Amino acid sequence: MENMELSMETVSNLVRLMQKAGLTQLKLKCDAFELDLEKKIEAAAPAAAAVSISHPDGAAAAAVATTTSAAAALDGNIVKAPIVGTFYASSAPGKPAFVKPGQQVSKGDVLFIIESMKLMNEIKSEYDGVIDQILVENGQSVEYGQPIMTVV
Repeated sequence: MENMELSMETVSNLVRLMQKAGLTQLKLKCDAFELDLEKKIEAAAPAAAAVSISHPDGAAAAAVATTTSAAAALDGNIVKAPIVGTFYASSAPGKPAFVKPGQQVSKGDVLFIIESMKLMNEIKSEYDGVIDQILVENGQSVEYGQPIMTVV
């Protein structure tokens, strides 16, 4: 793998895969460089993945993938995007939305889908309650940790 180059897109994809798989650390070593991804676990805030790339000649580059923080003004339980992807309110175009504001939900009910890397991921409720607000539009790109809806 001589002269292998690593783009930020590739690093971003590795971070997403790492988050989706629940990994806390990923190391990749090649002749020309070393990549070490480590997820910092913090109890009060969403985790951020630190990325460092070092070359054998001593040159180093660093980047940090940050997450969006929830707006403090939101009331109720905030349902956040567990992965980066595209938000879909229903299972298919033309189908009714899984939930709408004012609807009663129980733990385990499907709230929405996030498409990530051509996979449809059903996101289920962790709360019993009523949908208060839906904060994103159908088809909108969402980031890891971004508030999607509130349940009161």
